Amino acid sequence: MKILEKNNYSFKAHSEKLIGWNAFKCGLFDEDYNPYDLYFNIATVHLKPLFETTDNELAIGEYGRLREYENSDEYNYDEIKLTIVFNLDGIFFEAHYVINFANGEVAFEMDKPMICVKDFMVPADIDSGLAELIKEKMKTDNRLVSIDDERFDKYYSEKFLPIFIDYVEYLENLTFGDKCKECIHLYNYNLNHSDGCKELFVRNRYHSDRKADED
Repeated sequence: MKILEKNNYSFKAHSEKLIGWNAFKCGLFDEDYNPYDLYFNIATVHLKPLFETTDNELAIGEYGRLREYENSDEYNYDEIKLTIVFNLDGIFFEAHYVINFANGEVAFEMDKPMICVKDFMVPADIDSGLAELIKEKMKTDNRLVSIDDERFDKYYSEKFLPIFIDYVEYLENLTFGDKCKECIHLYNYNLNHSDGCKELFVRNRYHSDRKADED
């Protein structure tokens, strides 16, 4: 993976390994693939690299934009979007990945973290002046507090962003060879000389499969 751009709470990257990658087939999500479902929970085992969390109720994947095949009425999904909500030691934020399977582009963005007043403990290694500012801001009846300070942004950017960058490498290195051998569509791929995962999710094939099952 190559980092193309990095800011406090976002980055853009490019990954050759993610071109043609198929998260649904390869088990990133808990549920079996269903062409009529738009959203899926990320499997807990694949959340652990992110802060050791296993709460997947707020860790959702969804299909991205559609791409039609040239000279064909078939189509595929070019993107996968991952959205995960975190509450880490009283720091609340939402993070988003958009991964483009067609060109390997990866875009990540997270909300500016907010402090959950009742849960937050000021870290021991935080700047003393910033710590005092945070304590003052927490003297409120509000449940969440936003801290508008460059020191705050720098601290949490350095704390969180490397983990989210490493997670892309985790996704790159997932290997599902055994699952590929068991793929129920492998026969059709071979028969049609198609390129496996790069041509998965052609909707009319799934409709044909479902119709055959119903018959």
